Amino acid sequence: MREVALVGRGMLHEAIAAELSGDRIVSRYATAEELTGSPGLLIAADDGWNTERTREMRAAATEFGVPWLRVRTELNRVVVGPLETPGQAGCVSCAERRRRRLRSDPAGHRAVLRQHRTALRERPSSWLTPLGALLVAELVAAETALLAVGRPLRTREAFFLVNLESLDVGLHTFLPDDFCPTCGDAPADSAGRATPTLEPRPMYRERTFRTRDVADELADLEKLYVDRESGLVGELTEWTAGGLVVTSAAVGGTGRR
Repeated sequence: MREVALVGRGMLHEAIAAELSGDRIVSRYATAEELTGSPGLLIAADDGWNTERTREMRAAATEFGVPWLRVRTELNRVVVGPLETPGQAGCVSCAERRRRRLRSDPAGHRAVLRQHRTALRERPSSWLTPLGALLVAELVAAETALLAVGRPLRTREAFFLVNLESLDVGLHTFLPDDFCPTCGDAPADSAGRATPTLEPRPMYRERTFRTRDVADELADLEKLYVDRESGLVGELTEWTAGGLVVTSAAVGGTGRR
């Protein structure tokens, strides 16, 4: 993959173009509607909280039959990813649906975005600096290099959050949402599908009610399901009460456990 199409404007756009131009042909555009050529990857880079870029990038990626990578700010953070591939589960909308369900005040979050959408989209983040933009560009370049050699990308069903104040970087994974209107493939409900099929499930050892030793799989299960930003479970909390060990799981936007 030699050609990359970079859409957007601003400091992040410039930094990513400079970082990629040494190894690749970088074609730069203000909007996805202007795309030409044969790019192997589309990248959208905005210094503001531009949620409206998704629609045009998704349409262009489908037209060209290539994946696209989202890069944008959210006030004091930059979101890099997820990588969205046309026809595959685990898209940008899935990630946002997972994040929305874990917010402490999703209604308030939507109200603020709705009221200040234009300003947030057009105004660059005041936290964004050349050093922060360079860090983001290096993350994007590393993902591009992985795609070019056919290796799994870290932003496949995941995204980076870059804290622009501390420059800390966190990778947050998510599971594709079967009910996502963009890429979900949940089967239609029916009476036939509601009929259970019974089959034996032997216990993995005597005097237990489990079919496998889940304690040995705890780390893998937590990695798959638990993430404060985008997991099915936001976090696990442990404490003792009356001599009993208690564990709770935050699974909803209001901190339901």
